[in-house]
Amino acid sequence: MTYNIKHGQGNATCTQAPTPPGTPAAPDCNLNLEGSIAVLNRFAPDIVALQEVDRFWSRSAGVDQPVTIANALKMPHHCFAPNLDHLADTHASRPHQYGTAIVSRFPILDCGNTLLPTLEGWEQRGILGTRIDVNGASVRIYSTHLQASRNIGGASVSGQPQRVQQVQAILKVLSGVTDPIIVMGDFNASPSSNEMLPMAGRLVDVWTARGDGDGLTSPADPARNAGSRIDYIFVSRNVTVTSVLVPVDDQTRMASDHYPIIAKVVLPNSQRGQ
Repeated sequence: MTYNIKHGQGNATCTQAPTPPGTPAAPDCNLNLEGSIAVLNRFAPDIVALQEVDRFWSRSAGVDQPVTIANALKMPHHCFAPNLDHLADTHASRPHQYGTAIVSRFPILDCGNTLLPTLEGWEQRGILGTRIDVNGASVRIYSTHLQASRNIGGASVSGQPQRVQQVQAILKVLSGVTDPIIVMGDFNASPSSNEMLPMAGRLVDVWTARGDGDGLTSPADPARNAGSRIDYIFVSRNVTVTSVLVPVDDQTRMASDHYPIIAKVVLPNSQRGQ
């Protein structure tokens, strides 16, 4: 499963209290990490890749989200990759981090983060890589979050040129890997975009393989339907995809601004077969 949890911010309507100048922000008025955790518990994935994960930010009530989520899911193994690593500032009165995570029921044998090409002044992006033992089969699981567009001087500036470079950097990370591969995350790009074509050339898009319908994942919103498919699970060609789901319902509409994707796959050489 892959899920952008927006640091636990839900979609309830509320009014944020103003923050005094120079002080850390109060927790989001619609902070609802429990909502994301409820979605995760409902579908009970064996391995989940998470994006927009906080550690110790004031906006998310100072919580260590990777540990909180792993404990709530009773999943003993997790790895966190800080793409932003801040000292105390207006975001929090203590050091705090933000990035991606992988939480697993199976042992994580090793993990590490590779920072992706990012222009100065833009949010740093990365790809978290793990090696996980799934019933005797070694599999490489990755979580990533590519560059979004942003507003600069009142104009929208596309993140696509950076995404093109970031995808090439991801493919370089994958080069030479002989284990089965699963890459999950928020790519901020449509399937037909130039930056996504190299991914589809190297790996199998599970929605293309087994999905039914458009598989739109963004935005999750109680007032409107999603309009984009920007979240993906890719697998190497020796991994068999048996089913894939994007759950859209009252619960997932409120928990985050993205819908999750859940895929069932069969790995080669696993002692239990999947």
